[in-house]
Formats: sequence, C-alpha cells, structure tokens
Amino acid sequence: MSDVSSLSGASNQLSSISKEISDLSRQIRDAEAAEKAEQAKDVFVFEKRTSDVVNDSLQFSRDIGVLIKDNSRLNAITNLQAGDVGDYFRFRVTKPGEIKLESISQLDFLTEDEAAAAEEGTEAEGEGAEDKPVNFRIQLLTRNGSLLADNDGTRDDLKEAFRALNEGTFEVAAGEYVVKVSRATHDRGDEEIQYAVQLTQGDYKNDFDTIDQPYQPGSLPVLPELPAATVELLDGLNQSLSFIGSLPPIGQSSSDKLFGALTDLII
Repeated sequence: MSDVSSLSGASNQLSSISKEISDLSRQIRDAEAAEKAEQAKDVFVFEKRTSDVVNDSLQFSRDIGVLIKDNSRLNAITNLQAGDVGDYFRFRVTKPGEIKLESISQLDFLTEDEAAAAEEGTEAEGEGAEDKPVNFRIQLLTRNGSLLADNDGTRDDLKEAFRALNEGTFEVAAGEYVVKVSRATHDRGDEEIQYAVQLTQGDYKNDFDTIDQPYQPGSLPVLPELPAATVELLDGLNQSLSFIGSLPPIGQSSSDKLFGALTDLII
C-alpha cells in the first residue's frame, strides 16, 4: 500500500508541476503576443517647424498641437540659446483627465569628470542622487498665465504638482495650456541648452513633432496671433503635408523618442 500511495503522491506532484509549467508557458506566450502587438501598432509621425523669437512671451507662444486622449503625443524639440530667457509652447487638451510631461536635455548626461566624481561619492553636498539640482526650469500655465506646476520654484505645492505631472497623474480640465521652459535659477544663461519636452494623455497613435528653429538675426518678426479657427485649419494642413517617415522608428517608448530627438538636434 505504501508503494501505491507513493506512486499516487508522485503522480499528483507531477500533475501539479505540469499544470504550473503549462500556466507559465501560457503567461509567457500572452506577454510575448502583447509585446509584439504593441511593437506592431501603427504610429503616424508628423513634423512641423516653428521659429524661435527674441523676448519670447506667453502672448506669442508657439502652438505644438492638440492633446487627444489615447490618440496624440506632442513633442517640442528646440534649444535655449545663450542669453535666451525662455520658450513658450501652447497646446490644447480636448478632454479632462491626467496628463504627463517628460523632458530631456544634454545637461541630463554627466561628463566623464562628473561621472567619476559620482562613482567616488564626491558630489557636492546637497547634490546627491536624491537632491539633484534642476538643469532647466519647466512650468505649466493656463492660457492666461496662471501657474499650475513648477519644478524649480519656491512653492512646495507647485513642485508637488510638477512631480504629479512628471508621473502622469496631474489632472487638467479641457482647454488651452502653456509649457514654459527657461533656465534654472542657478544658470547664468551664457551657454546653449538643447532639450526636448513631451506631452501625453494615456496612449497615442499619432506623434506630432514641433522643431523650433533657432532665432536668426534679420529674420521676419512674429506676426500677431491668427484667429483660433484659422490656426487650427493651418495646423491641420501643415500636419497633413508634413508627414514624414525619416524620424526615429515608430512606436518608440517616451524615453527612446526623447533621446533620439535630442541626439538628432545635437548632431
């Protein structure tokens, strides 16, 4: 009887192990299928170019598109030139909900000396991994200039709001908003900073890239703002005519997209 019981117990164990292996295999297949579906999704990429201006302001903020939930992803790729105070980018949200803002600049990459100092633990006091200084300032404003989030201000509530914005949990109502990018409080403003910012609201099917061209002395001044309907019509035409296939591969993650955009800008 003991032999029969042992065989029965072994059989039950083998059956349990077999079921676990089967379940694990199914989970792996499902994960691989989901990953392939994500990689294979069609993402259309559009590009338009705007011109930087001297003495940039909220009034003349450059339009970077319409943020549509689970549809559009907005990217602004540009730089702060030496002596440039800041850039203003305007966008519209069609439905209330959580939005996310991500950014990258060449200042996010350590030099060899900085990397060596960090590895040896010789960073300056207050500049460790948990208290890294802000490389450039990003603020979210309403269209009329009310400040909603700030990564380099003195108000803790605005810093907390910016953290939520960076994590994709910041709630906004439908309407127009402006992202202001300027120099950090400790920046003397004598060096150029290449950077890119990205806005999403959930997933995306369309990637809209706004390439902000540096200001050139002697270039035409910025014209007064056009009526909203005219701007939307022109934006739609520009986006339709500016479809390109030479940008970074479609379906990229946020970090890959921003890194690729910044690399292209620097090169």
